[in-house]
Amino acid sequence: MKSTDVLAILQEFYRERLTMRERHVAVARHVSNYEFNNTYQYIIAREDTQLSWLEAAIREMDGTADVVPPLTLAAPGRREGFLGLVDGVSFETDQDRELLHLTLIDDIAGSPSG
Repeated sequence: MKSTDVLAILQEFYRERLTMRERHVAVARHVSNYEFNNTYQYIIAREDTQLSWLEAAIREMDGTADVVPPLTLAAPGRREGFLGLVDGVSFETDQDRELLHLTLIDDIAGSPSG
C-alpha cells in the first residue's frame, strides 16, 4: 500500500470521526440532565483525544485534516425521543448512577467488544 493510500484512509477516517464528534456535541447541547450530559462530555473528551492522534498522523504524512462544520440540531419537544426518557430521572444509589453512565457510554460510543 502506498503512503498516499494510507494518508487518504486516515483522512477519511478522521472526517468520519469528526462528524460523529460534532453530532455528540450538538446532542449534548440539548441534554440538560447532569448525569446524561456528563456522559456526553466524557465521550466528547475521548473523541478529542482520538482525533488529535489521527491529526498528528496525518500531519506527519504531510497531509491536512479536514474541517467539518458544527452541527445544529433543532430542540425536540419536551417528551420526544431521548430527552423525554431522561427528564426527571433520579437514582437510588451511586452504583445505579454509575451503571447507567457506563451503559450510556457503550450506547453512545459503541461497546469496545462490539
